Amino acid sequence: MVGEHNSLRVASIFGTNLRALAACSLLLWMTGCLATATPEPDLNQDSLAGKVIDDYNNPNATNGTAKVAVLLPLSGPYADIGRQLMDASLLAMFDKGDDTVELLPRDTKGTPEGAAVAVQEAISEGADVVVGPLFSHSVTAVKPFLRDANIRAIAISNNRAVAGSPVYLIGNQPEPQVDALTTYLRESGKRRIALLGPDTSYLRLLQSRLIQADKVGNIRLVDSRLYPTNASYTDISKQVRAITQYNKRTAALADFTAIFESAWDVHEDPEDAMQMALEQLEERVAAVRIRQAAFVVGEEQSRKKWTVSEVEYSTALTELLTLYQRSTTTEKTPQETMTEALTEFRLRETLGSIDLDAVILPIGGQPLLVIAPMFEYFNATQPDIWMIGTDVWDSADLLAKKDLFGSRYVTAASENWADFQSRVEIAFQYKPEQLVASAYDAIALALLEKQETGLLAFDETFLTRAQGFEGINGQFGFQSDGVAKRMLHIVQLRDDGRRHLYAWQPSTDPAVDSNTVKADPSKIAPLEPSTEQRQGTPPISFLENRAGVGG
Repeated sequence: MVGEHNSLRVASIFGTNLRALAACSLLLWMTGCLATATPEPDLNQDSLAGKVIDDYNNPNATNGTAKVAVLLPLSGPYADIGRQLMDASLLAMFDKGDDTVELLPRDTKGTPEGAAVAVQEAISEGADVVVGPLFSHSVTAVKPFLRDANIRAIAISNNRAVAGSPVYLIGNQPEPQVDALTTYLRESGKRRIALLGPDTSYLRLLQSRLIQADKVGNIRLVDSRLYPTNASYTDISKQVRAITQYNKRTAALADFTAIFESAWDVHEDPEDAMQMALEQLEERVAAVRIRQAAFVVGEEQSRKKWTVSEVEYSTALTELLTLYQRSTTTEKTPQETMTEALTEFRLRETLGSIDLDAVILPIGGQPLLVIAPMFEYFNATQPDIWMIGTDVWDSADLLAKKDLFGSRYVTAASENWADFQSRVEIAFQYKPEQLVASAYDAIALALLEKQETGLLAFDETFLTRAQGFEGINGQFGFQSDGVAKRMLHIVQLRDDGRRHLYAWQPSTDPAVDSNTVKADPSKIAPLEPSTEQRQGTPPISFLENRAGVGG
């Protein structure tokens, strides 16, 4: 039996002035709401136990009086993730349910037509509320039927365009993720940002958000490249080459080495050769000084033309002369000695640093594992250039890949996630994807409402309560327009797991636009599996003063 878990504990985490909070925890590439991708077909689908199996497989089971319809893609191309979401729903029932509530699982087949049929079946069988569907186009399809039946739904979608009566969204929206990332990067001194990804509506939305952040001076979007969704490896490699300024840096190295090659070709005497080389090198440095003088002192040179700095020239000169002195013997001519030193020096491939602090790669699954190593190939490595991800990185398989160690990404996962992931793995024999916690939280909300009010209706007063909720994916709450807010976290991938770096919160001021955010730079504990059930205050508070925050 899976032990009791205190995941939807109500906590006084918001001020009374805030009427709405929100939830954001879907893998965008899997939801298909703003981007399309196919889940990997390696999930365990035969993993339920005891009476839960009978209820799940028997659509006519009537073990309660209140009914929650669960609309998920249980067949078709998205059946694997649909089954994971269903398993999480059942786990919530197992943890928190009683004989007064039952689930009505219905298959949407991953299509709007299938969703329309599924919701009509659920309504005819007496559903009180609906959890799902997964895709935004399916949400649009079920809305008219929900309105006619006066039934509310919590959809597992991240597309705010489909939010609004009678649908609330518990999915992780992309805009707050960008806000969290840019806030963290700015406060970390990493302001010069590039964006790379496929040309999808999801990437265009992120791009637009980054452009807004650039306009207000939060970051500098120095490069942004969206490649065709059918781009080849070679095409994407060209984009990475451009972002990393590889051609300019290799040309700078070739120019630098040519100075010494020509000088040693002209002069047999090494002192004369060195004098000639240093004079030519000083000309390059003088050009750099003139270019830098063109900028106002103290003004950020956010869009300056790329060049090798005076310090970088000096460092390269020191390195080359060290190699030259090490190669000097009485048996070699000065030309042979310099040729040998230059051969070894060229192994560095490039000269000059990349005019970039971080690159955002909102790419999930196997494509990310193909693209990430390209940066190292073009001599752009961490920690010099940070690789940054959105929650499309939230995949159990992806996060264990060595190519991503050292990278950072934004996630809704709280301390509760590691414990939940462990329990799912024990119960169902697979590691769940991050988005399945949304299904658990939605079902747990239904059960909490029934417990507290005696009714099951996803009542607006209940869902938009000022104190919000604490779920598997942390603290969240709903706004009256159906859109969600949630605490987000920046984590770093390491060989020993995820290291928590930064906690970000949305604004709690109702006078502030919902797209404007305030940072919470407080550090919190690493995301590690818990060894005991947590009681009392939640791990993160939306209030600076945690006095009075209770379970």
